[in-house]
Amino acid sequence: MYAQIRCNVLSTCASELEAIFKTAGVEFVGLLEPDPETLASYSDRLYSGKTIEIIELIDGLSRMFYLASLQTPIKPGGELEPEFTLFFNVNSREALQVLLRVIGKKRIRGKRYRHRSGINFAISFLGSLLFSSLLNTKNYFLQSILLLALTLLIYLAIDYPLRAPLLQRH
Repeated sequence: MYAQIRCNVLSTCASELEAIFKTAGVEFVGLLEPDPETLASYSDRLYSGKTIEIIELIDGLSRMFYLASLQTPIKPGGELEPEFTLFFNVNSREALQVLLRVIGKKRIRGKRYRHRSGINFAISFLGSLLFSSLLNTKNYFLQSILLLALTLLIYLAIDYPLRAPLLQRH
């Protein structure tokens, strides 16, 4: 899991997050402004087949990463509300290294994911409206059911998470 949390003061958020990890008894690594290679170097230490949480704290000027390998995910609350959360299916240490490098290079941003479900639903509704109008059934009830079924099918097809070949085990 990768979560990005925007903070007013980075040190305040960092101490709150560290307190959450310590009370849960979780070992973690905190890195202030790491370069992508340093971030990727922790993949050997973290990868154990369990859930890995990558939490990025940002305040506009700097950023800090917390890396933890957990049995169950921790949900920070209060001021530590994530701007976005992304889940990745990582099957090898090499894939985790690649993912950490991509995150370290700031290539993953949550702005495009924030409204993704709403946009996907709108696209699926418009597509199903167009397709069901082409079928032109005489029964209004059947037309409505067809519209809803097509909307659901198109939405599931668009929103279904695809595995990136780079993150799969070879």
